[in-house]
Amino acid sequence: MAEFCLNCWNKINETHDSKWRYALSWDKDLCEECGQYKRVIVTERFWSRVQRVLADAIVNMQNQSKS
Repeated sequence: MAEFCLNCWNKINETHDSKWRYALSWDKDLCEECGQYKRVIVTERFWSRVQRVLADAIVNMQNQSKS
């Protein structure tokens, strides 16, 4: 799996996510984008995933009610 620091991840995905959305490595690791040793993203936090799924479900329900 590719390892990216938060800054590079946001740049690649054109987002402005904070460190609270992701679990970062404890030790510094090599970021595959900038080539610097930084804390890299390990995984997305559980509650961030739940919020995204719920938001998608709400949007889908709204779209269905309009049809």
